[in-house]
Amino acid sequence: MGTGPSSGPGTSASFDYLIYLAAQSALLFSDDTTMKVAALRQEIQKQAKPDRTGIFTSGIVGQAQEHPIALFLTGRAHAGENLAKCSPSGGAKTTPLHMCDGWPTILPKGIRPWAANATFTPAQFCGNPGDFPEECRKVVTSYAEIYRTEDQIKAAGLSDQARLERHQAKSQPVMEELKAWFTNWWRVEKSSPTPPWVKPSTICRFAGRN
Repeated sequence: MGTGPSSGPGTSASFDYLIYLAAQSALLFSDDTTMKVAALRQEIQKQAKPDRTGIFTSGIVGQAQEHPIALFLTGRAHAGENLAKCSPSGGAKTTPLHMCDGWPTILPKGIRPWAANATFTPAQFCGNPGDFPEECRKVVTSYAEIYRTEDQIKAAGLSDQARLERHQAKSQPVMEELKAWFTNWWRVEKSSPTPPWVKPSTICRFAGRN
């Protein structure tokens, strides 16, 4: 179910309750994208020095017992700020795990990030194999190990906690080695012309922190 705080008359209490239910999830997913809203754009344009000019729609997915919950929030807040509503301060009894991209705007305070860029980063590298084949192969094969571990987890039907522990044991060393490799490459090659895959490589540095 998806909704928003301005969906219509009488929906605010229902939306607040959905946020409360999502906050009980053991695992949350989130992302955001840019959005065009004429009223918000006019509001921003009226400000002499707006703190933020972007408009975003955040998607937050959780699980309340047997029912999935999808929340969509549109406004000037990033996904990390919206996700903070599902933190313990928003009514959760425990701190949920979080799967998301590694951008700082998507990482909220109070929720442990678990996995970042598990599809976005290798997809970006796959688009640039011609100019830097060895570098692209390094990233893609590293992520292949993580996907292999995830396939094994699904086949075994592991719980969320067991899934986390398996990835910590198998996938975290892969990411740490990948971060060390990229850090060394950046130190050696940063004076060269910027290759097209530097942007996704930089994302790897966020993933390595988490």
